[in-house]
Amino acid sequence: MKIIQNAHQSPTQMMGYVLVAPDGSISCIDGGNVCDGVHMLELLRRYGGGKPHVKYWFFTHVHSDHCNAFLSLLPRLGVDFTVEHLVYTFPKAENVRKYDGGEWEPATMMEAWNPEHIESRAGDVIDLGGATMTCLQTFVEEEHENFINNSTTVWRLDGEGVSAIFLGDLGIEGGRRLLKTYGSGLKCHIAQMAHHGQNGVERDVYAAMKPEVCLWNAPTWLFDNTIDPLYPGKGPWKTLETRQWMRELGDDQRHVVTKDGTWELTLHEGQVTIDRLEARTGERA
Repeated sequence: MKIIQNAHQSPTQMMGYVLVAPDGSISCIDGGNVCDGVHMLELLRRYGGGKPHVKYWFFTHVHSDHCNAFLSLLPRLGVDFTVEHLVYTFPKAENVRKYDGGEWEPATMMEAWNPEHIESRAGDVIDLGGATMTCLQTFVEEEHENFINNSTTVWRLDGEGVSAIFLGDLGIEGGRRLLKTYGSGLKCHIAQMAHHGQNGVERDVYAAMKPEVCLWNAPTWLFDNTIDPLYPGKGPWKTLETRQWMRELGDDQRHVVTKDGTWELTLHEGQVTIDRLEARTGERA
């Protein structure tokens, strides 16, 4: 079982994962911005051959830095790759506009494609091919604070004796709901850090998760909270605070950060091996 964390192909934050199940089946989580689409396809070809088949493509929420890589690849669908199922649950368009004022194009385009769509619901378990994805939480339409980020669908991957929780861009309110529901049941080997590692869930959620490996979808400027390379730590983001939490929760954690490249995590017999597939070069800050 492998988890491949795609690196951003521009200085902008993003999130994209390729999952290779024990039986060789390929699935994806999110994907990134438009500029990340080609690299996602390259990764799919690396693990799935010349015309890769994606069994499930999961989307955590509707923001462009999570959905637009896939949408950019739609003209190549059926020619360069295939997808069996899209898995997502998004809020109503009118509520997105009312409470977030923001992006609805991804959902509109997905619905226009009319794929084999699976609406994720808490408790659903999907067989990836020797591993499972369990939906821990979707969203509450009445929860309007930080609306789109808190609409994140939270997934738990279990395979080869290893568990990984993908928090997407979950915010404070969604994190509190998740913790109230599961408590210590959130314990896992791998945690994808919420909202690119800053201004996401609170410390108590990570304390319950107790991860051995932390996945950061963060460019250098965000990971180091830096506007000007000469003044690290002087930006407006809360990444350094989250990093301090993780140090307090365990100094033996391993951190996998997109600023450093594209990473491959191999899950086997309860262990996680981490290898860098590609280094990032030429990134501003």
